[in-house]
Amino acid sequence: KNEFYGSIPEFLGSLPKLKFLNLYDNKLTGTNPVTFANLSKLDGNIPSELGSITHLQVFSVEKKKLTGTLPESLFNLSALQKLSFMTNQLTGHLSKDVGRFLPNLQVLFAAENELYGSIPEFLGCLQELKVLNLYDNKLTGTIPVTFSNLSKLEHLNIGQNHICGNISSELGNITRLQFFSVEKNNLT
Repeated sequence: KNEFYGSIPEFLGSLPKLKFLNLYDNKLTGTNPVTFANLSKLDGNIPSELGSITHLQVFSVEKKKLTGTLPESLFNLSALQKLSFMTNQLTGHLSKDVGRFLPNLQVLFAAENELYGSIPEFLGCLQELKVLNLYDNKLTGTIPVTFSNLSKLEHLNIGQNHICGNISSELGNITRLQFFSVEKNNLT
């Protein structure tokens, strides 16, 4: 335990060969530097300790060769507004808790991974959700009817999965929806 404080240094995002970054149990504040997007060598699992960063608002790890499953602790971050882990090699189920304990979530990008199982009904509890992208995974089951509760949803992409069944007419209740894709599924 170091108790470093202040902002996360920008130079950390400029280290092209960095594979492991652990800032756990410090008093760092502010947002992640824009330069973190340059960290292309990160790989492996998402650490479960991430769930202890209780004020985290944005977690984005796109195109980073991450593997394994999403830690359950990630779904305890009640301040989280954007969660993006698209274009990785993550596996497992989407936690049913994603809709129960993330009341401020506005954006969920989980596209282009290896996620499987049903789409959790609790996603329909995310009252602030504007963007939901689950494109190109191995998700099965039906489109949850609870999606009709997502009154702020503007973008819904669940294409290229193994979704079956009908498209419920109740989805017509999502009046702000501007983009809706269910391509390459088994819908009738």
